Amino acid sequence: MQYGCRRLLRWFSLTLVLVLAPGVCVPAAAAGTPITLAVSRSPLSLLVFVAADRGFFAREGVDVLVKDCVGGHRCLKLMFAGQADVATAAELPVVLHAFERNDFAIVTTIATSTDDVKVVSRKSVSRPEQLVGRRVGMVAGTTSQYFLDIFLLSTGVNPEQLSSVPLQPETALEALRSGQVDAVSLVEPFALQARALIDGNILSERGTYAETFNLVARQTVIGARAEQLRAVLRALSRAQALVEEKPAEAKAVMQRHLQIEPAVIEQMWPGFSFRLSLEQSLLTTMEGEARWAIRAGHVTGTRIPNFLGFVHTGVLRSVRNDAVRLPE
Repeated sequence: MQYGCRRLLRWFSLTLVLVLAPGVCVPAAAAGTPITLAVSRSPLSLLVFVAADRGFFAREGVDVLVKDCVGGHRCLKLMFAGQADVATAAELPVVLHAFERNDFAIVTTIATSTDDVKVVSRKSVSRPEQLVGRRVGMVAGTTSQYFLDIFLLSTGVNPEQLSSVPLQPETALEALRSGQVDAVSLVEPFALQARALIDGNILSERGTYAETFNLVARQTVIGARAEQLRAVLRALSRAQALVEEKPAEAKAVMQRHLQIEPAVIEQMWPGFSFRLSLEQSLLTTMEGEARWAIRAGHVTGTRIPNFLGFVHTGVLRSVRNDAVRLPE
């Protein structure tokens, strides 16, 4: 018994030395440092909403601070400004930033959609060719702008034959209502809200563009706080299971976080897939967007980046190896 007590005392002493010694590095997660996620107010952020709502981050032992932002491009700006460690964003803003810097990477896709972006027009505009000569609103440097261009080209309309009007998501609805623009290219939930506002038309069709929504982190975070990132992904994996097994509960979470009507959620739901993944199709899409950005003059460079270097597979492999279909 006395020997056992001496061993226990020695163990406590060693633990105190490891924790308090100035030369010993304690992992950030153990020290309780929160990891900050800049999260877009988008239906595609659902896995993050569910993980936060159901306490999955806490269950995985990670302290997560969520910062709201409207649009993934703004979330990335917060991350690059040092106001967030991780951001949610579609792949297009990642592509545009890849021409300027290489200190960040996608750690996982958290959702995909073939119906997130829509072109909504006034009742008087019922066909894409009727947009010629008209003013069409879009959010510059985002999937809104990219989708508008590929939608027009797919229907035989030259994008240069209309006037593209840069707008912000918050101002687009009023611009459409007031007649400042005749149509808008918007992501959800703004697109369906725009249609309801003016009783307008949806000109685009599902499947025109396969969008990914991703968790993006700075390389310094990936290197120094990998365990926290793994915990975040484990929590998101729990959220994925809930979405798959209890979609009604997941829809209720989306409604609470985004303050949108259940009927709108039901309209959007079939076009979304919420799961962790890293697929070859992500790279293919990014390369196509890079060619578009160069051709349209949205970037200064003329050489397509190697996007495999902007995807970090290690964290997701350690959590869900079956979700990765990219080379290491």
